[in-house]
Amino acid sequence: MLGDSGAAASSLDEARAVLQGCPDPGILLASWLSELTTSSSSRHKETATDDLTERELVVLQLLRGSLSKREIGQELFVTLNTVHSHTRSIYRKLGVSSRAEAVEAARSRGLL
Repeated sequence: MLGDSGAAASSLDEARAVLQGCPDPGILLASWLSELTTSSSSRHKETATDDLTERELVVLQLLRGSLSKREIGQELFVTLNTVHSHTRSIYRKLGVSSRAEAVEAARSRGLL
């Protein structure tokens, strides 16, 4: 359930309920569910805004303005591909898919 933490949590809850109803689920099945729960919560932490690099924060600040990605690259003395890479990483970490959503998410989280 990549990107949909609510659906993932619901699926994990459903799996726990099914597991509790099994007379003998076995150790392996219980440990898999435990790993999924742990990996899900650690993945959520990995996408936290604290994980934005300093350079990503600089790019994020420039994204709120009217500069194009090419102009941002010129401003930072990096290629368009580098700006594009940072932008994709920012979107992934903030859980958004557009420049406007990234700026809004950053503002709501106190990054801008």
